[in-house]
Amino acid sequence: ESLTHRIPESRRTSESVWQIFSVGNKKVYCSEKEGFVIEDSVATILPQSGRFENYFHVEGSIYLQDAEAGLFLLKEDQLIKVLDPQLYRNDRIVGMLKHGDDLELITRENGIFRLRQGSLKKVNNDLQEFIEEYKAYSFSELANGNLLIGTVLNGIVVASQNGEIIANLNKSKGLENNTILCAMEDKSGNLWLGLDNGINYIEW
Repeated sequence: ESLTHRIPESRRTSESVWQIFSVGNKKVYCSEKEGFVIEDSVATILPQSGRFENYFHVEGSIYLQDAEAGLFLLKEDQLIKVLDPQLYRNDRIVGMLKHGDDLELITRENGIFRLRQGSLKKVNNDLQEFIEEYKAYSFSELANGNLLIGTVLNGIVVASQNGEIIANLNKSKGLENNTILCAMEDKSGNLWLGLDNGINYIEW
């Protein structure tokens, strides 16, 4: 069944939906120009000031990065501001995860920031230095808790939650390309990588 009729005609868009998240009885649909929530056949359109840069599902919570206005938390179909963009240097956020009671942001150019009780600080570890040099493009958390980050310039890096680098696989080690657009772990624990020019599979 098409869901288009549930969205006000003035807000319908032909652009692609990037991601869909399920949170309880709600479905959150994410695109660059629009984000909307559907629950019990009712659609709620999320406000934005510029364009949505990225969306994240972190332990039952949905976060949205507005390119102009910063990072927001979706709560009761309202966007609650979490951070101004200047605090993370107006960078694109490529990943988010919980680290204990803290929230960690992985940015493309400037590495990792940790949000603790409203205060944002840059992390200092090996993974931080690696991201600053090779630029993060994609992120996922593996089943064992380790972090999988695809880079623009140096393939993938697998690291612990504390930022210790476990492995770095790149073109010199068999990948077709050093730019990793997306990466995921399958049910068997192996890795699938979307590259600039194809797909690589890694038995992990």
